Amino acid sequence: MRFRTSVLLVGWLGFLRSVGAARNKNHGRSPYMKRNGKNIANRSGRKLRKLDFTEDVEFWTRFLQESIPSIPISTPKPTPLITHSPTRQPINDNPISKPSNEPMRNPSPRPTYRPTPDPSQNPTPKPSSEPTRVPTRFPTTEPSNQLTRGPTQSPTFQPSNEPTRVPTRQPSNNPTRTPTAQPSSNPTRSPTPQPSNNPTRSPTSPPTDFPTLAPLPPTFEPSNNPTRPPTPGPTRQPTSEPTTSPTSFPSFSPTPQPTNNPTQQPTLAPTRPPLSPPTTSPSSSPTFPCNLTPEQRAEDIRELMATVTDDALFDDPTTPQAQALNWVTNEDAIEPTLCPDRKMLQRYVLAAFYYATEGDSWDQCSAPEEFDNPDAVAAANANCNRVVTPFQVNNDRVGDTSTDAWLSPVNECEWGGIACWGQDTPNLEFHIDQLDFENDGLAGTLISEIGALDSLRFLILEQGNTTGTIPSTYGDLERLLILDMDFNKITGTMPEEIYGLSSLQQLDLNDNQITGTISTSIGDLNLLTFYQIDHNFIEGTIPTEMGQLEQLRIAFLSVNDITGIMPAEICANRNNTIPPGNLGVLVSDCSGDPPEVVCSCCSSCAPV
Repeated sequence: MRFRTSVLLVGWLGFLRSVGAARNKNHGRSPYMKRNGKNIANRSGRKLRKLDFTEDVEFWTRFLQESIPSIPISTPKPTPLITHSPTRQPINDNPISKPSNEPMRNPSPRPTYRPTPDPSQNPTPKPSSEPTRVPTRFPTTEPSNQLTRGPTQSPTFQPSNEPTRVPTRQPSNNPTRTPTAQPSSNPTRSPTPQPSNNPTRSPTSPPTDFPTLAPLPPTFEPSNNPTRPPTPGPTRQPTSEPTTSPTSFPSFSPTPQPTNNPTQQPTLAPTRPPLSPPTTSPSSSPTFPCNLTPEQRAEDIRELMATVTDDALFDDPTTPQAQALNWVTNEDAIEPTLCPDRKMLQRYVLAAFYYATEGDSWDQCSAPEEFDNPDAVAAANANCNRVVTPFQVNNDRVGDTSTDAWLSPVNECEWGGIACWGQDTPNLEFHIDQLDFENDGLAGTLISEIGALDSLRFLILEQGNTTGTIPSTYGDLERLLILDMDFNKITGTMPEEIYGLSSLQQLDLNDNQITGTISTSIGDLNLLTFYQIDHNFIEGTIPTEMGQLEQLRIAFLSVNDITGIMPAEICANRNNTIPPGNLGVLVSDCSGDPPEVVCSCCSSCAPV
């Protein structure tokens, strides 16, 4: 009992000394009577007297020494440093009077709650349960025995000098400055943004699933074998050298020069019957292009264009289709004059696109003021500097670096923002491969005639003022790989036909005014890798069929009216699962209380 009373009195002695010092420091005011930096007056208005706690402490010291002589009483001295947080348990039974100036050589048996400015010389026997919030200034000399349970919150800004012994699950944000001495044993799951500077010493065992995002430079030497088998029909342009065997049908045009060697077999039959004997005097009537009178040619052209356009639109001269029909019939200055065929049909569709998107108001590449005036054409060409986005393709292309004005008297493949298939694909040669405009002032509406360009692989119309709905005929673009029309004013619902594009890899429609729901048919886009529909007015729930997109890497679904729970089938495709999937970025409206979308696997949530 006497010992317990002594302990209590010693404790009260320390408390009285600390309170006295504090009150004297504040000139007689309690430190607890301050608020917002101002002293609060005593409610009675009386002045608080200054207490002399020094006398009280001396009194209690004498009292304790006389009452309990077995306990020595000494005046404690404050430590030179103040710790920020108290330790939960003392290190030993005999604490030191002041902290050491240097860290201990051996780590503590338990991890500290705050990281030390400098690392310990030796790692801890076991890693901490959670990584530190702030990394140490210098690395430890040896790695820990076990991995931490969770990754650090942020990646390092610089790569390590030496490669790690075990590859990381995810690649770093930036490549290393110098390539590794040996290639990795397995290819990366995602393509690198740029190809490597030097090829690997030996090819990888399995090929990568997808090509790299940036194109490789073309080879300087031809390949030993052709890329594809020859076409069954003749090409529109003759080859530079004769083929080994004659074609089943004659070519459209003769070769510029005769062949060095005759063909092994004669041709099957002459192409046309011989002409009548020449006349001794000129004919009574003139000849016309395409062997058609102007009236017959105009009639045939309209009949051909009506295969892709409602014929009634031609009767209204203000429609883009009527303007395009008049241009290809009467104003196109290309030489020689075109006849009604597949080539003219493609040219008509592009002209209709030009008039529908208000091409005369484009920022660049608008048509010449006079189609047959060389000076006007040159001036229009000088105001066109648009080339298509380069993609890695395995075929030759025409016009991918050309920048002629639209509706100028050259092949349409040479117009700015257009690329066509090349000569190594004879059945598609000079057919449209890419239509690419970004931030060029396009307006107006999208026309259904674009669906007639069945050779199109890349349709990119970004950052414009295009309005209207997406035509269902876009579902006829069977070769389409990329459909990118973000940052426009497109309205309406997504056509169901779009989900039938089995080759589609990128669907980018963010920042529009699209309504409706996500169709369950989205699971049919089994090659889709990029899906971005954020910042629209799409509603409903996320269909479980989206979990069938095993190749999907990036999905932005946020800032819509979508509600519900993220399907487990989609979460199973995340790249942090075991085994890891391909889906690295998944963003939805999963913030807020309560969130519109409950998502435990999203990589991030759009702010409310």
